[in-house]
Amino acid sequence: MMFSLARQPRPALIVRLAVVCGLIGATLLTAGSAHAEDDVLAGSPVLRRNLQYRAGRHEVTAIVGFTVGDPYIRTILPGARYDLHLFDWLSVGGRLQFGVPVQSDTYAEIDKKVTTQNETFVMEATSLRFLGLGHVSVSPLVGKMLAFSRLPIQFDVHVDLLGGLASVASTGDALTTGIGLSLGAAVGLRVFISDIIAITTDLQAISTDRALSVNRDSKESGKKLRFNNILSFGVAFFMPPKLQRAD
Repeated sequence: MMFSLARQPRPALIVRLAVVCGLIGATLLTAGSAHAEDDVLAGSPVLRRNLQYRAGRHEVTAIVGFTVGDPYIRTILPGARYDLHLFDWLSVGGRLQFGVPVQSDTYAEIDKKVTTQNETFVMEATSLRFLGLGHVSVSPLVGKMLAFSRLPIQFDVHVDLLGGLASVASTGDALTTGIGLSLGAAVGLRVFISDIIAITTDLQAISTDRALSVNRDSKESGKKLRFNNILSFGVAFFMPPKLQRAD
């Protein structure tokens, strides 16, 4: 009787062992699958992490601009730009730039010719002296890409609406100078090289009331509202350094 009772649980024991082995096998397979997925995600680039490089951050940019298309006096405009990024696609801010005039070859040629011929004509021309502009910036295109299949790059294309003050300077006394209201727009590209540093370039068109130069009688002529084209390059720094994740 004792021998019979000892042998009876053997089928149930086998079933129990089979169930336990099955559970252990399933656990190992699940753990292996999860580990494999973790390995893939751990090595994934920032491209997959949906990070916002602009939202909630302050941007300070050191910029230098160059006027495009000025026939007599070209202007170099070093300065700074500030942006408060309300969203990843919207910011408000302003810029200050100071003009450094550079005479063009045309200006130098005219001035030399007049001096040689002993004429009473004195060559004069105007340039931008100062820009103090506020802006609203919208980024209609925000993108991420992989350079060389491994280097993540974040970029955006932004459009600025500008308004503020602009000052006009002259090389002489015959032309009207001063500070006036200026309006304009700009389009630019921002490329991040790290979480806190970006390279920028902008092309802006701003209005000023100015005459480019004097006429043959050494008097001001052609004074009117003109759009001045400025090509700018900059290095931007973002704070705080920690990026936000999209909701």
